[in-house]
Amino acid sequence: MSATANDTATVWEPPANGIVGGYTGSNINILRALTAFAAIAWYNCVELFFLIPLRFKHCTGLYFWSLMITNLAVLIYQIGAWCNMNNITVSLLTQTFQNVGWYAE
Repeated sequence: MSATANDTATVWEPPANGIVGGYTGSNINILRALTAFAAIAWYNCVELFFLIPLRFKHCTGLYFWSLMITNLAVLIYQIGAWCNMNNITVSLLTQTFQNVGWYAE
């Protein structure tokens, strides 16, 4: 069989809900789940901010600061992602938080 132009043409479809921009659906359980996962990440980051300095004898060195910066990056990224999914702030601000957090990790 020979392929025609219609067989190989792709039709542009908009991305799924929540992939670009925030979640705009009506299911409140999805927003609750996203908030729960964000809260878990925030709790872990706050806990690690206290535990990392307590475990190290000297708060110096590459490994110590790598852990602290990565921990801060996860916190920043998650704030941006949560604000983006809940349509809290301007898109540029949330994208900035997400990009800074992503590249710092």
